[in-house]
Amino acid sequence: MLVRPFRLALPCVLALAAPAFAQDRPTPTVTVTGEAHEDVRPDLAFISFEVAAERPTATDAQSEDAKAVAAVLDGLKGSGIDTKDIATVGASLYPVFSEQRDSRATAVVKSIVTGYRARNEIRVKLRDIERAGAIIGATVGNGALYQSLSYDISDREARVDSLRGKAAANAAQRAALYAGGLGLKVGPARSLNATGERFEPTPMLAAKTFAGVDRSAGPVSLQIEPGVINLSESVNATFELVTP
Repeated sequence: MLVRPFRLALPCVLALAAPAFAQDRPTPTVTVTGEAHEDVRPDLAFISFEVAAERPTATDAQSEDAKAVAAVLDGLKGSGIDTKDIATVGASLYPVFSEQRDSRATAVVKSIVTGYRARNEIRVKLRDIERAGAIIGATVGNGALYQSLSYDISDREARVDSLRGKAAANAAQRAALYAGGLGLKVGPARSLNATGERFEPTPMLAAKTFAGVDRSAGPVSLQIEPGVINLSESVNATFELVTP
């Protein structure tokens, strides 16, 4: 008579415990990487030039450099480039030294100031990129030293925003493929981590391209092909997997 209550109670204990065991079972998840890419032809060019002068005195160096800079700026403005797209991004004035050496020990005995060098760096934003070669050639002809050329996209941020959404959608699509292979469906997203924008700029045209240019022969013009800029966005996402 005393054992009957225990026989009735045991199934009740198991029934009550079963939901607790089910709740402790971890929800399966899948973590994927979503990507989006776009190749875009640039519509902006950035050209850097150097204008420099070396003279015996600092005053003469600055004066001569100022004349050269004026000639270069006049040429750029005369070619139709807006003033707001021309900027002086660097300026310097420093002494030029000559070293006296000991002929026996080949060691430097002393350094003597032989002159001064004034220098300005000018950066040009070119909205008509097809004119890059002609602008470089004309500006070199006006006395500047060519430094570099690079390209960019005027609506970069809008394009990257679009790629962000596409990268997230690509992550969800990949998660669905994995889930389908297991006979499951994609559930809510657990996490989304943006890895950031990446882009591959077109190769920079180096200063050596215009090395040895004969300015007396008049302006020169290069045929420059800007190519494309590759924009890329990626995300890491974790999704729950649920039964259909």
